[in-house]
Amino acid sequence: MDIIAAEVAAGVSQLWRIVGNSDGWLVTRTEPEEFVIVAGAGKNALPVMAWATRQALAQGLSVRTHIQRQGLRRMYESLGFVADEIVMRERPDGQEIEIK
Repeated sequence: MDIIAAEVAAGVSQLWRIVGNSDGWLVTRTEPEEFVIVAGAGKNALPVMAWATRQALAQGLSVRTHIQRQGLRRMYESLGFVADEIVMRERPDGQEIEIK
């Protein structure tokens, strides 16, 4: 989270406060030709993600996010997202990586 806070403080990423039927926070950034959903927290995220995705696509940007939770995968798949990469990881301290 320190990295994300530093990106927001430096103006690399944007922090959004979501209010109304959805409630929470969203961190995004725009890269060349791509809108990145960095992090989010709150409730009723589907309409927010749908809106953000529509806005990015209307500007000709692809949309990318990295997730671990299966519930988020289902939510993004309902919006038309598809898996694009698989990340494999092994930790040097031998600690197990939790799959949510």
